[in-house]
Amino acid sequence: MRTSMMMVLFAAMSAMMLTTLNGVAGQRAGGGVEYDMVTGDGDDAMGGYAQYEIDLDGPIAAQLEVSYVTGDYDVAEGSGDYTIVGLGGALIFSHPLDGFTPYFGAGAANNFNDFDNVDYDDKLSIFFIGGGRVPINEGASLDFSLRYRGLRPETHTLESVEEIDMDAWILRVGLLFEL
Repeated sequence: MRTSMMMVLFAAMSAMMLTTLNGVAGQRAGGGVEYDMVTGDGDDAMGGYAQYEIDLDGPIAAQLEVSYVTGDYDVAEGSGDYTIVGLGGALIFSHPLDGFTPYFGAGAANNFNDFDNVDYDDKLSIFFIGGGRVPINEGASLDFSLRYRGLRPETHTLESVEEIDMDAWILRVGLLFEL
């Protein structure tokens, strides 16, 4: 039931982020695939994301995103599958170059965690971003980024494990469209 509710939330947030603000320049929306290289207790995860960006002032932009990943975990008292739905925002700084726009930034996300056999809390994470956009045509770009996410949800059902280390390096590749 909880996973179904998260999927509905994921779909609703995706639709909201792809809705544009009429007449406002400097908007981008898109999505792609995500590979999470978990450095702690979980195995690597795969999933997808949708994002919306709007330029704020000069090189600064706000980024809103929703992501959905699934993978396996293994701790002392058990193992199973997990799903994480993240709803987040970030500030990014970019500098357009000839044929390439590098960017970096930082943000936070609320992560709705669903683990088999274990009750883990939903948790706020922080992340740092480095990436770039390469124009494909006048209105679309290939977007790629590497992120580091700090996420350690607490559990109340395992005696030997108070929190699970789900820190991860996240590789994202997708398309971003000018609106």
